[in-house]
Amino acid sequence: MSCLFASCQAPIQATIRPAVWLPGIRNLHSRVEKWTVKQASPQEAYDDAVHALQKLEDKEFNGKMIVLAKTDRTRLFVQCHCFSRAQWLDVVEITFRDGGPGITLARAYSFSSGLLPLSIPPPIALLLNVVFFFVPFWDNGFNKTWLEMIRRNMDLEIISEEIV
Repeated sequence: MSCLFASCQAPIQATIRPAVWLPGIRNLHSRVEKWTVKQASPQEAYDDAVHALQKLEDKEFNGKMIVLAKTDRTRLFVQCHCFSRAQWLDVVEITFRDGGPGITLARAYSFSSGLLPLSIPPPIALLLNVVFFFVPFWDNGFNKTWLEMIRRNMDLEIISEEIV
């Protein structure tokens, strides 16, 4: 379970996302993938992603956890907050759209939201993450891992390719 400090700061940090303000630096701690889902409508793919995230929600994986944050059925958009053991916040956003007959395309974007973990008492973590938005850091491969974990827990077959 995420700590109280992280839980109350996560929605704000996920919205302001200071770690992705600078294009060159954000590439160190973000990942964008194009997902191709065959034999499914965008609505079916969206429903499958929401179901997969509900299965993963609040389960711990070596101290890491995923929390379903937002779903928008009309926009076919889902967002989740992914916490590391130290309560660093990574955000995953997936948007589904029609890709032609029997094909759904999705843009899956995972990014680290700030330099410092949200286990630091509020509003200190938020303020320091804004102040240090320009400091480069590496995500230790977590953003790729979050996307893989979500894909593996979906029932539909997904072909993934990284967008650079």
